[in-house]
Parts: sequence; C-alpha cells; structure tokens
Amino acid sequence: MAQPASERVDPKLLLAIVATGLMAFIGILTETMTNVLFPTLMEEFHIGTAMVQWLTTGYLLVVSIVTPLSSYLNHRFTLKTSFIAAVVLCIAGLLLASLAVNFPMLMIARILQGAGTGVALPLMFNIILEQSPRSRLGLLMGVGNMVCAIAPALGPTVGGVGVAAIGWRWMFAILIPFLVIAGIVGTMTIRQPRPTEHVHFHWAQLILLIAGFVAFVFALDRFGSAITALTANEHNAIGTLLLAIGLLVVSVGACVVRLREQTLRWPAHPHGRAA
Repeated sequence: MAQPASERVDPKLLLAIVATGLMAFIGILTETMTNVLFPTLMEEFHIGTAMVQWLTTGYLLVVSIVTPLSSYLNHRFTLKTSFIAAVVLCIAGLLLASLAVNFPMLMIARILQGAGTGVALPLMFNIILEQSPRSRLGLLMGVGNMVCAIAPALGPTVGGVGVAAIGWRWMFAILIPFLVIAGIVGTMTIRQPRPTEHVHFHWAQLILLIAGFVAFVFALDRFGSAITALTANEHNAIGTLLLAIGLLVVSVGACVVRLREQTLRWPAHPHGRAA
C-alpha cells in the first residue's frame, strides 16, 4: 500500500537532518578524541594533567551553557541562521586548533567548538521534531540519538589511530572539509516552517546559568584537590575543602534562583520564550 504523501520523508528534510547530524557527530567525536591526545599535548605544551583536562571540561561547560539557549534561538532566528552560525563556530574552532602554537590558543579553539556544538545538537532535534511526519518521528529520533551514541564510542579509537598516523593537528584539520560539506548541504536544504518572533532575551538568567555551571565545575575540581591534599596531610587541605563547599553553595544558589525566575516568568511566556 502506498504511503500518504504527508507521511513520506522529504529528501530535503533528510539531507537537513544529515547536515546537522554530521555537525553534532563531529562535535561529540572531538570531545572523546581529545582525551586520547592529553599525553601528547602535555608534552608539547609543557602543562600538567590539571591544566590539560580543561580542554574537555571547558568544552563540555560551553556546550552545557549554550544548549539551554536553543529555545530562544529557535524562536528568535531562522533555523538556517542558527545552522550557519554553528558551522562558522565549529570550522573556526577546528582551524584554530590545527594552527595552535600554545595551550591558550587550543583552549579558545575548544570553546568555539563547544559553542558550535551547543547550537547544532538541539538544532538537529528541533528539525526532526518540527518537520518530520508523525509516523517517521520515532525512526528519525532514533537516528539522531544514534549519532550521539556512536560518536563518543569512536572518539578514543579515532584519537589513538590518528595521533600515531598523522599527528594531533591534522586530526582537527581533516574534519574541516566534512563541516564544509555539511554547511553547503544544510544551507541548501534547511527550511523555515514558521515565522520568527521578536522575543526578549533574559540576560540575568543567562548570567545565573553561567555562574551556576562554572561554580559547580570549579567546586568539583576543588573537591578533588581537597581529597588529594587530605590524603597527603597537606596543610591547605581544610581551606581547599571549604572553598569547594562554598563554590557548591554558590552553584546551587544560582541554579535555584534561575529556576525560580524562569518559573515566575513562565505564565507570561507559555511558548518557552524566556532564554
């Protein structure tokens, strides 16, 4: 029996999902791939474990901050505009990483990549949820989730083989053509199913979100240092532990205040207009 036309997956929609999915895949792939590069980067830039781990921690922190903004971006800007911004950020991050001559340059590159991935990942699911035929929604959501599941598993293997074969800089550079292809395909196929809205952006909520996440990450870092210091009977162990507790309190407080502010604003913006 032939399927109704309304239940068929438009080839352009499929290509749009592939384009955004490829961006999300590369973003998640570089997350776990970078972990394998730590020994090489520590030797080249003369840094320790506590410093090099920020290449992953900082990246994930940026992703976690940008991703909640997807509701605002989805209403305020066209899908194609958000997609192009994500492509530019990811390509700029990969290019800067491949040219990095010191650790700060590489850290900035990872932050740019995190911002791009934070936009691309929810964008893929927004396109699937808003434009897919209802009978194919489960299948396409499964494909999107498969992207998120496979990329972390491949990252360590790709990182180990790549660093031995071509070097860590080329591992970032070789991903750029794939993003260029994804950018071209996405620009040609992503369509806007509804008009944009001039919604208000709540900067206070963003600041609270950043404060909560950053304080939480630093609290975990200080807790680790405190445990190490207590084990070694170092004199600054108690001070480090108190600092960790203080940061944790700040994190919880900032998140609670943000949730309360968003809850109070929610009745006035029933369609998720608050950032």
